[in-house]
Amino acid sequence: MSYVKRTVLLGLVMAVAAPLWAAEPIKVPLVPTAIPDKVDYLLPPFASVNMQLFSLSEEHPTKTLVLGGVECTVRAEVLAKIEGGAKGGRDGKLSYKLIIKTPTQELTFPESRGKPLELTLDKGRKYFLTGYAYHCITDAADKSSVVGCQIQSATAQTGKIGKTETPIALIDSNFPGPNGYCFDGFYTPGEDNIAIGLPESIEGFRFNRYHLVQPFSKYISTPGGIFEIQKVARDGSELTVLPYAGATANVEVSAPQKYSGQIVLTSSDAGLNATVKAGESASVIPGSYTVMGAVLSESNSLLIISGEGMPPLKLEVGAKQKLVLSGPKALEFQAGWVGGKVNIKPETLKMKGQAGETYEQVDYDQKNPPEVYLTVDGKMVLLGKMAFG
Repeated sequence: MSYVKRTVLLGLVMAVAAPLWAAEPIKVPLVPTAIPDKVDYLLPPFASVNMQLFSLSEEHPTKTLVLGGVECTVRAEVLAKIEGGAKGGRDGKLSYKLIIKTPTQELTFPESRGKPLELTLDKGRKYFLTGYAYHCITDAADKSSVVGCQIQSATAQTGKIGKTETPIALIDSNFPGPNGYCFDGFYTPGEDNIAIGLPESIEGFRFNRYHLVQPFSKYISTPGGIFEIQKVARDGSELTVLPYAGATANVEVSAPQKYSGQIVLTSSDAGLNATVKAGESASVIPGSYTVMGAVLSESNSLLIISGEGMPPLKLEVGAKQKLVLSGPKALEFQAGWVGGKVNIKPETLKMKGQAGETYEQVDYDQKNPPEVYLTVDGKMVLLGKMAFG
């Protein structure tokens, strides 16, 4: 009798405890939001992820885009005549407007990139675009003209995730895509990207704020925890995630003094990408991590970084480690002895940091360049102040 009671009691305890251990999927609703002017979403290290550039001419006066299953026809029309011309074959006498037409709508973009215009796709969902015709090149021989055009997705499917209500955004950015397409009106893991957190402020450039996006991975890291991405609604209306309850590690990313910005870390064995702000830390799944890309800024200076050639940082269970992005510390190159002189191959020149990261772009004062040293047999020789990169 006692045995039977204990068995029943144990069964009741297990029945009550199991739901406490098993996490339930969370559905995160997302809404289409126009990306504000002066904000850019960038794929590491520094590429716009949602832009299409193309040309229109008398021979090919229109271009067809298919967005969300809706066929759109794009054409350019003369907007106004302006005085004067321009050098280099550009015709300064004509100004163009860019028009996009669907079976139910016609949108006219202004001369320069401005406020996003709202396009209606399947089932009435909203999709925002910006665009303009940016120049006309005239062939003097046959007087034919080619109009350069730009159409850019200005839509982010935005929502908040976890108890911390961390902002997230799905960015339609099939990069690269078929026929040069960088957006298609749908949201597909493996093709599009996700942004975690808020854009970063930046000064002195064509945009005031930027946000590095990260490709969809199995897991994402947020200040409110790690989540497994289970499903992405094709129309971007919903993201289904499952809270992660396994082992974790912690990584802090340190940037050069006074620089701020965003760093995207990636680990193929952990199946996780993480966006980390400079000087802050993130909880991640243990594994080997490298820098997918980073953009750091200070006043009017930019550091654009990739993880090319970087040895992986191994993060163990429960460990707290720091990744130090140092700024360029060494110039690596291949050289030969030609005609009694050292001949450096420019294509092999790499600016490397102390963690092995590669600096794709480094801004510095051209009038006061940094000091450069040559290390020979462990001894440092000052070569003087010189420009590099």
